[in-house]
Amino acid sequence: MKQGKYLLGVFIGTAILMARSKLFSTDGLTATLGALLLVLCLWPAAAWVFSGMRHLPLFETYSLIHLIYYWIPAGKADGEFLEASEYVRTTALGAVCLYLACGQLAYFSLLQQLRSRRTSGWRIWSNRVPFVQNQGLSWAMLGVALGYQALFQFGLIWNYIPGSALPYVRAFAGVCGLLGVFVLGRLAGEGRLTRIQTCLFVAIVGAITLVSFASGYLGTGAVFVGNAFFAYTIGARKLPVFTLVAFVAFLSFLNYGKGEMRIRYWLMGEPTNDLVEVYSFWLQKSWQQFSMSGESRENSGISAIERANLTQVYISIISQTPSPLPFLNGQTYWDSLQLFIPRILWPDRPDLNLIMSELGFRYGIHQSVESMQSTNISIGQIGEAWANGGWQIVAMVGVLWGCLFHVGVRVAHGRDVDTVGFLFGMILVGNTVNVEQLAGTVMMTYYQTALTGIITLYLFSRRPLLRETPPAFRSAGDLQTAVAPPRAE
Repeated sequence: MKQGKYLLGVFIGTAILMARSKLFSTDGLTATLGALLLVLCLWPAAAWVFSGMRHLPLFETYSLIHLIYYWIPAGKADGEFLEASEYVRTTALGAVCLYLACGQLAYFSLLQQLRSRRTSGWRIWSNRVPFVQNQGLSWAMLGVALGYQALFQFGLIWNYIPGSALPYVRAFAGVCGLLGVFVLGRLAGEGRLTRIQTCLFVAIVGAITLVSFASGYLGTGAVFVGNAFFAYTIGARKLPVFTLVAFVAFLSFLNYGKGEMRIRYWLMGEPTNDLVEVYSFWLQKSWQQFSMSGESRENSGISAIERANLTQVYISIISQTPSPLPFLNGQTYWDSLQLFIPRILWPDRPDLNLIMSELGFRYGIHQSVESMQSTNISIGQIGEAWANGGWQIVAMVGVLWGCLFHVGVRVAHGRDVDTVGFLFGMILVGNTVNVEQLAGTVMMTYYQTALTGIITLYLFSRRPLLRETPPAFRSAGDLQTAVAPPRAE
């Protein structure tokens, strides 16, 4: 019965998406590639659900995110994608399809090798992490995440942490937040938190998110809340639809006034340590933008999904490369290697977003320094790959990303939720929604998170007893079995 409901939901959702998209009212090749891209975005997540949710859905989530960032915006009736030439449309859709297809081929080929194994990899991945059963330490980890966000937002972090160490402190606080929110979110989903504890958990998650949002960037806070929803879902075995819809609506509402907020607190340099004043101004501007007519709002405010539109940037790169602008032949990837040098060794290391800003100027996306400071226009991994070498680089980067996300799935395979391997894989879930940044920035964030995560988990872990046999992710098991609460004796 449940499988039938899932299938019906996927069918209805797909039908609605196809009916609303204008991709199928264009030329035949555009319509065909649009249908193929829709399948590549949806089928991995659907297959994961129907097959019993037997592993962490890393590349499945990554593929699904491309539906929001590429497929939906491409089919908008008033979007720039449909106004482009047939060559640009088909090339752009074909490149995204190639990217996802190569990534999925690598990811699922490697995944197939795990099905005959109970566990894999080093013994450290099977070490138990006792704090999963220790609420006190999990609350402390959430406190560390909240403390870091507050110190950073109020400008006090520089009094305690040298700039060269800040990336690793940030990564450690992020890992603590993800681990704390996962453990407590799962317990909340299982009903193992009291009502007071549940309210406190929601309050802390909300505080961390609001403080993070006050910086003007919404991505970090959105990923944090997304992990809370993920943890609650595998604990409760159901999606909190109403709460999720409410959060997306709030996020969308903030996007309407985000431009005004950035102009005041970024360009004009006003302090953001008064959260009440910041949100009073922000919500007021959001309401003003929300209340405008549709035509006026298009020129001044955007919704959550519209902000995720990478197609305008993407088709600009496709239409200008390799003519009149030649391929970069891997130059941005070579330049990104400098990001891996710690600032303690190179204090004047370039900013993380410098390469993306240079690409923006090259393709006319950024017209001035002021526009760069007030608007966070992203290029994404596919656009960067095309700018560097066209079809071949797109395929190669797709394979690389498929292998990259397989690492998290592999170390979690065959292990329970209180092991280093599973928790390490869970930490990497946050990277699955990052499709806007360039590859070098994502890789640097990935390695900082991975390094900090494995050190933190190892310090809190203990080696399992010989008689312990991890029950999760066996060939006959699934994710739901792995996260099921213990039965009462």
